[in-house]
Amino acid sequence: MRVVDLAEVRAAKARASDEALDVARRALGRRALSRAEVAKRLDEHGVEPEDRDAALERLEQEGAIDDRALAESVAERVRSRRKAGARVVEQELARRGIDQEHRAAPPSDDDELERALALAEQRLRRGPIDEVAERRVAGMLARRGFSSGICRRAIEQARERLGESGAC
Repeated sequence: MRVVDLAEVRAAKARASDEALDVARRALGRRALSRAEVAKRLDEHGVEPEDRDAALERLEQEGAIDDRALAESVAERVRSRRKAGARVVEQELARRGIDQEHRAAPPSDDDELERALALAEQRLRRGPIDEVAERRVAGMLARRGFSSGICRRAIEQARERLGESGAC
């Protein structure tokens, strides 16, 4: 019969907890991650669930994990760099594992329309504004995550601003 030394058990547990924190900090050192992404990395490294949860709590308390700030950053990046609409932003936030409670309110329809309008004008300037061009622009806007109503309004306003008439 083997006698278990309580000090050894505590030391092993402390090493496992420290290892979980080290793994998480290395992952966070490369780029900002959501709580879900850090949890996944810890699971991939075989960290026990109780050590994983303790590490996540500690990192949140330290401010190393901040899903709300990350959600704002991701949303802004997707809107500005990819010139995407609300639907694509939501998909990216869901893919990153950011809970709904941490997400900022979606942009107003006016903001969405302004971004869609800028894209529509840019594309419609390339050639004659006809039904085919409008269909292509509508498809491009839809793929970027703009709603059909926003797409339609952006194309109509772009056509008016560019001074040409055509079917919608």
